[in-house]
Amino acid sequence: MWVLLISLYLGQPLGQTESRGMIHAPYTGYDECVKARDQVKESWHLAGYRTTARCVYVKYYSTNNGAYNERFK
Repeated sequence: MWVLLISLYLGQPLGQTESRGMIHAPYTGYDECVKARDQVKESWHLAGYRTTARCVYVKYYSTNNGAYNERFK
């Protein structure tokens, strides 16, 4: 299962950043995930926040609340 991870960071004085959360969305294919990642990079602009999006392969991912599932090893 491919998971799109979108991280939100708030810029702080002196170049430091503070995490403000993460959004994750599962995709069955890598191409779908990359397409969604590119859309996020093009269209997400939050005032004062830095956003990063990346696709990560998670072998034991459960769609039940995004919990990681090792039961099906």
